[in-house]
Amino acid sequence: MEIGPRRRWLLVKWARAYLDQLGRSQALTSERAEALTVALDRSEQILASGTSDRGRTSGQLDAFATELERDSVGATGRDQARLRSLAETVKGVADSLR
Repeated sequence: MEIGPRRRWLLVKWARAYLDQLGRSQALTSERAEALTVALDRSEQILASGTSDRGRTSGQLDAFATELERDSVGATGRDQARLRSLAETVKGVADSLR
């Protein structure tokens, strides 16, 4: 199923919101948060301009999603739920680049 432009934009915004919440609770290191932010920035640029870097960026986002899912196993409470939600959202962004 094709993801519409508005949905793609919302996925990136939701990912940023989860990332912000997890950063404030210190559930993610600043280095990982920054790396994911860079990947999300690149995703927005690709979605806006249609550049051809889609494969590499979607692969990076898939790797981030896998790491976030793994991290969620050791987390508790809201951080666990947010890590899982961020992982799912990041997967959605990666899928929208394919």
